[in-house]
Amino acid sequence: MTNLFLLASFVEGSHVIFYQSHGNTIRIVRVLHGNQDVGRAFGSGGAAEPEQ
Repeated sequence: MTNLFLLASFVEGSHVIFYQSHGNTIRIVRVLHGNQDVGRAFGSGGAAEPEQ
């Protein structure tokens, strides 16, 4: 499971993009519409892994 506190984010239009950066790699973890509840989207136990 990914820890929410290790994520970075930025706003692009009406969306918030959550990502992790490790060396030369950027991993997009989740993209949410700005009106969505971040806590609910990631769950109370931290960031959930995105569905494949």
